[in-house]
Amino acid sequence: MPLKATYISQARPVWPLTMERVARIYNTIGRAIHKPNASQKADLLKMLLAIGYDLDANFLAITANQGCFAAWVMRQIASLQPLPFCLTDSAGNALSRLPFGAAQKFVNLIVKDWWAVSPHATAARSAVLHGMLDQIVYTATSRYCAVLPSLLNRKGVCRSYVYHLTAADYVTYQGHLDIVANRLSAGLHLPRTPHRIEIEQLLWGWI
Repeated sequence: MPLKATYISQARPVWPLTMERVARIYNTIGRAIHKPNASQKADLLKMLLAIGYDLDANFLAITANQGCFAAWVMRQIASLQPLPFCLTDSAGNALSRLPFGAAQKFVNLIVKDWWAVSPHATAARSAVLHGMLDQIVYTATSRYCAVLPSLLNRKGVCRSYVYHLTAADYVTYQGHLDIVANRLSAGLHLPRTPHRIEIEQLLWGWI
C-alpha cells in the first residue's frame, strides 16, 4: 500500500536495527512514560533490539500463520513485563514494571518498523501481523466496534491504553481491526481487504 512507502520515507530506514533506531522507536511512546530509570531504560532498549533481530531471523516460522504470530507477540510482551522498570503514570502513581499496554506498543512498533523496512518482510505473511493499539487509532476505530472494557473508567470515560489495556482486550481489538478493514474495503472499493497493520498506517495517514 502507498502508506508503507510513506512510512519508509519518513523513517529513514536502517536495517538491521541499531540501538539508535530503537531509541527513536522508544521515543514515540516515551512521552507517556514519566521519569524512567536511565539504566532500566537501557536494558529495555536491548530487549527491544533482541526482539527485532529474532523477528528478522525467524520471520518465516513466526509469520507462518495467525496462531504462530499471535503466540510470538504474546511471548515478547511477556518477556518485557518482568523487567525492572520504574516509572510514573499520568496520575503520579509509581510503577515498577511495564504495563501490558506499554509492552504491546513497544513490540508492535518493532514489528511495524520491521514490516516497513526489512528486506525480509516482503516474503512474510503480512496478513498475520497485528495492528498496535494506541489512543489515536482506538479513537478512530472504536465507533465501528464494541468498546474495550479495560479502557473505560467507572464513569465510562476512555482512559490510557498504556496503563490499563488488558491482554484480553488486546486480542479483541485485533478482531476489531478486521471489521474495520472489511468496512473500508467495501466502502472504498479497494482491490483487496487491507491487513491490520495496514489499517493502522492508513488511519495515521488520514490524521
